[in-house]
Amino acid sequence: MRIIHTEDLPPRPEDMDGARGLHYRGPIDTSSFRINHVEIEPGGISRSHEHRWEQVNFVLEGSGYLCAGGQEARVTRGDLVVVDSDEPHQFRNDGEVGLVLLGILGPESME
Repeated sequence: MRIIHTEDLPPRPEDMDGARGLHYRGPIDTSSFRINHVEIEPGGISRSHEHRWEQVNFVLEGSGYLCAGGQEARVTRGDLVVVDSDEPHQFRNDGEVGLVLLGILGPESME
């Protein structure tokens, strides 16, 4: 058993390819998953990207938008978002508080 307090993990800023106001805590790797704790500041945005594995995101705090597969959808605390493999996606925080996500990726992401 492992218990990891995410605030004990140092935040890593992400500012490439148009991302701004985004910090990762992690990754936390298990034998089957890669987990990232993602914080997007108000007005922040993740980079638009795609990968060959599915990604599950659980919205822990805040609200914003997910642009994926040519569509835009509002996401709020408590939402579980599944992004298909090879689907371009990007999160945007239009709120006044941080958008906090727990991203869970398949084992292919660890290769």
